[in-house]
Amino acid sequence: MKKEIKKFDVLLNKIGMVIIIIIALFSIVFYWYYSQVKKIDYYKSFPLSFSVKTNPINGEYVIGGEVFNIVNGEAKGNNSSSIVIVDSIDADINGDFKKDNVFLVAYSNGNVLSYYVAAAITINDHYFPSNAIFVDDDIIQTELSFDGESITERYYENKSDYKNKKNEKIVYLKCLDKELKQIIK
Repeated sequence: MKKEIKKFDVLLNKIGMVIIIIIALFSIVFYWYYSQVKKIDYYKSFPLSFSVKTNPINGEYVIGGEVFNIVNGEAKGNNSSSIVIVDSIDADINGDFKKDNVFLVAYSNGNVLSYYVAAAITINDHYFPSNAIFVDDDIIQTELSFDGESITERYYENKSDYKNKKNEKIVYLKCLDKELKQIIK
């Protein structure tokens, strides 16, 4: 009788060990999968491939519905479109205590000159392109700034308004979940 109990105990111990090993393997696979999904979600908001750039000005951005590969502050698009970086500031726009680069881009498709604000967000000491937010067409005298909470783009629509300092237009932006979003203040 004691031999049968010992055989039964040994069998239970072996089954228990197999179950523990299966649970451990399942936990390891689940942890690995979850960490990979989390990494993918982290970069999901970036509009294009998240190729690492060490210069904040250089990167691929979607501006005016076209993909531009900005190199040293300018890029040519399809047909007659082009972009030029007009203004740029360094600021920690996402609250991670690392300087990001925010810039105003002049986009020309041959007919009209449009302005967009985009950013190069610093992650692990590399810059990643953000989305671009439309500001307005054919604007005069712009001022890009950051007040510690939001990005502000101030501009005028014509020279007389600028001269008289009236009808100033203001666009407020904030970096939320690695994307620029227009906000109301």
